[in-house]
Amino acid sequence: MQKHYGHDCELSTFTPLEAFIRSTTTGPIELLSLDIDAAVLLDISFDLVDVRYLSFEHLHLGDARERVLHHLATNRFEFVGQGVDHNGYDYLYVKRGM
Repeated sequence: MQKHYGHDCELSTFTPLEAFIRSTTTGPIELLSLDIDAAVLLDISFDLVDVRYLSFEHLHLGDARERVLHHLATNRFEFVGQGVDHNGYDYLYVKRGM
């Protein structure tokens, strides 16, 4: 947040993404599109969150890129191409074996 809104901006409450998703729906999610930090992706337990397609911004993965891609592969996600971002900044993955 500070990167986008300045150093004076502080987060007063935080809900992990997985907890937010599980509080919103218990059913399967056809497409989850995210513009988030690599640490958030690495924190998602895909055994608890049922996602078919995952689109996420790849520009700022940095040193965590290989860990993110390994996390997705471990959870049966396979790269299929460009995601939903109109600038081409997203990867699109599909979960196999569902």
